[in-house]
Amino acid sequence: MIKQAGKKRNLRPKPHLYLAMMRAFAIRGDFDMVKRLHARVWSDSVGSISPSVKREAYELLMEAAVNCDQVDVARQILSNIISEEKEFTWTSRGGMVAVRTEAIYGCSSSLFGPYMLPQILLDDPVEKYMTAFEEACPLPANLSMKKVAIRFLKDSVVPIIDDWGSCVGIVHSDDCNELDVPLSSVMRGPPPCVTTSTSIGQVLDLILEKKYKMVVVVRNRYVYDTSYSSSSRPVGVFTREKFFEHASAASER
Repeated sequence: MIKQAGKKRNLRPKPHLYLAMMRAFAIRGDFDMVKRLHARVWSDSVGSISPSVKREAYELLMEAAVNCDQVDVARQILSNIISEEKEFTWTSRGGMVAVRTEAIYGCSSSLFGPYMLPQILLDDPVEKYMTAFEEACPLPANLSMKKVAIRFLKDSVVPIIDDWGSCVGIVHSDDCNELDVPLSSVMRGPPPCVTTSTSIGQVLDLILEKKYKMVVVVRNRYVYDTSYSSSSRPVGVFTREKFFEHASAASER
């Protein structure tokens, strides 16, 4: 197309065509191809390049780097994006790639530190951001799935408790394939736990790196204590959805 256009720049492809090709190759992790297309957006396209097009071009370059395991390169691109952009949109495609990059390195070395999001200080205790355990509406382990199946149309994860009120597992909506079974038979347990004093940065590392959808917060310093004392009972939860709620709020500011 470029050869046919020759010196007639108005016949050259628009930037959006390059972006479409970059999206396809970024998913495949073909970093070299995306890098070449990225370079040609400026030299071989017609029309003005808007800030949104420029932003997406760099985000696709970062995505391609992550998908071909060139994480250091992706991190450098992310650093350049952060230095040039006044605002960073976590809920965009590039934002999701940034989350993956941050997860690999861990929040302790976050490029966004000390604030990964405007309202989250990474060294703060998770207790400051968690949802109270009662508000998570836990369900008894011996309850039949058919009595609460509709709950999983709304919530992707639900904490499960035993007769003593201790959290013994988590049911994921993806696992709700049978109705005539107790919740205990489909729950995943024991649940991932942290104490109230654990930093939110460490919790985010667990959620992003281990792909946990929910982390249970307990007061007992012995996280895996099997006794049913009040100190070992759960006091809250922090979920992946909660993190993305903060991300969405940050992006809307």
